Amino acid sequence: MNNIAAIKAGLPFTVFEDLAAELSVSTAELAQVIGVSPRTLQRRKQEGAFQADESDRLFRVVRLHERAAQVLGQEAASWLTTPKRFLGGETPLAFADTEVGAWEIMQALGRLEHGVFL
Repeated sequence: MNNIAAIKAGLPFTVFEDLAAELSVSTAELAQVIGVSPRTLQRRKQEGAFQADESDRLFRVVRLHERAAQVLGQEAASWLTTPKRFLGGETPLAFADTEVGAWEIMQALGRLEHGVFL
């Protein structure tokens, strides 16, 4: 199944749990980033999967983590969860709660990859 089909079908709840573990963040923090309330998160856990719009937002963070890992290796999770001056003190993860914010973080990772300090 390709990414688009998987998102439309609904990503499994395990994707969310695995990502939270990889980033060393609470499920509440990750849920906030993808715009899912605590009550909805409980329902999705019981159902075993997210809805398409929630899956799309979750996939955005998965993609961001993968890109950070390409650029930063083992330091990816730490970089994504540490406040940055260039983001006004926000973490890249929190900044990625919108598509535009995630795009900005992708751009920052591209600059880092090419040796431009932030």
